[in-house]
Amino acid sequence: MGQVKAKGILLYERKPPKVIVEMITGHCRLRKHLNTLGKVSEPDCRKCGMEEETAHHIVCECPATLHMRQATFPKAKHWKLPLCHSAIF
Repeated sequence: MGQVKAKGILLYERKPPKVIVEMITGHCRLRKHLNTLGKVSEPDCRKCGMEEETAHHIVCECPATLHMRQATFPKAKHWKLPLCHSAIF
């Protein structure tokens, strides 16, 4: 991550960077990770049930979160955003 991006993240309060780091690493309260830890029996998405609930799925693919993607990125022509194709997720 570049210095400019890192400094931008650090300008947020403690909680947003924590959530960002959790989403990037996959160590968050999503079912794929909780299943790996033995906390839940199924890794399937709670919103759509179609795929494993990972950060990539929720942010980029889940049909149940499409309305949030459209509201966040209203000018996007499609949902294959650069964020979704990076190694981050």
